[in-house]
Amino acid sequence: MGRHTLPSKKQQRFKVFEQNYEYVTRHNARPNSSYTLSLNAFADLTNHEFKAKYMGLSLSASDLAIRLNSEKVGVERPDLVKESDLPSSVDWRKQGAVTELKRHVVTIDSYADIPAKNEKKLQQAVATQPVSVGICGSEASFQLYSGGIFTGPCSASLDHAVLIVGYDSKDGQDYWIIKNSWGRSWGMDGYMHMKRNTGNGEGLCGINLLASGETCCCTRDIFGICLKWKCCGAESQCVAKTIALVVHMITRFVTLKGRIGNSTVAQPLAQKSISASQVAEAFI
Repeated sequence: MGRHTLPSKKQQRFKVFEQNYEYVTRHNARPNSSYTLSLNAFADLTNHEFKAKYMGLSLSASDLAIRLNSEKVGVERPDLVKESDLPSSVDWRKQGAVTELKRHVVTIDSYADIPAKNEKKLQQAVATQPVSVGICGSEASFQLYSGGIFTGPCSASLDHAVLIVGYDSKDGQDYWIIKNSWGRSWGMDGYMHMKRNTGNGEGLCGINLLASGETCCCTRDIFGICLKWKCCGAESQCVAKTIALVVHMITRFVTLKGRIGNSTVAQPLAQKSISASQVAEAFI
């Protein structure tokens, strides 16, 4: 039995499905497109319905304006991979630092310390750990994405949050590896490749505007080799190759009451920082 039992409801949904089928067919017939669309779990929703149900990023205009107009946002992070040491590709899934996919909605009410409109800094951050970002995810092409390197079209109006878990290049085209929060039925088992190095400071779909270092720590290691990673719901950051136990959280900062081995814990990202715990809830 399908999701819709009333005849009138079925007819309405089928009409929407037909319209999305035509949209998918037209797009996939384009000879030069770098990505494909498909009839996924959202194919019986209009784009308006899709936006209303799945776009969960809430960001005040004042917070975004402060972030974009600040000469220096947050603090310099000494733990970032140096630009001269950037690897050609990164995939944190292969390191066990990415949790299983779940379907959630995310709310972001502030900002973090990765400078806006600075794609190289974002790349350095991703080379260091997975990074949460705000994007525009409400376009029909995003709704029905199924594979390849996504190139838009999309605006820079942020309405969705995703996790960048790496980056790579294919046939001369650079891309981010994006982890979404809509389950495995969307995209490539829940992931997307999104074009990077567009030459636009905002980045594709505004990906360079609102970035937050995810709280990822090594929770189990042997002789300095990490065996188990965890993305913690906390607003401080664990330094790579260390172990930290977060047992208590107060308001905007974290009190660490447990230490295992030679754990090292960095200071909070910024006095006015993104709620990393809120963002992480979509991916944990």
